[in-house]
Amino acid sequence: MCGDVFQILVQEGDNIEFNEEKNAKTYSTHVSDERRHVVISIPVYSSTTRDPCYTTDAGCSILGEINVNPPENGWPENTNDYSIKFQFGRTELFVSVHDTTNDRQYDATFDMLG
Repeated sequence: MCGDVFQILVQEGDNIEFNEEKNAKTYSTHVSDERRHVVISIPVYSSTTRDPCYTTDAGCSILGEINVNPPENGWPENTNDYSIKFQFGRTELFVSVHDTTNDRQYDATFDMLG
């Protein structure tokens, strides 16, 4: 898996309705025993440039992270999928991560004025 890739969901000038949702997916693998008990951190970024390629590009900044806790017995060795829902409010971005292994949901709200 290639790191630091900026996945564009919306761009400046896009018409976004109040409470409109956009979806994304990500995954992780946990082959080594020590990785099976690691908290997975899913970062959320914004950019002041129109077409960033990487989260390390100029104009990119992290809004925050959502931490997904491993199951009690650790992550399975195979691929673990996460469905991510982004809901656009007036001045906030609501993000929900659904961990398909645990069937758990993790929520966060990011202030977009800040």
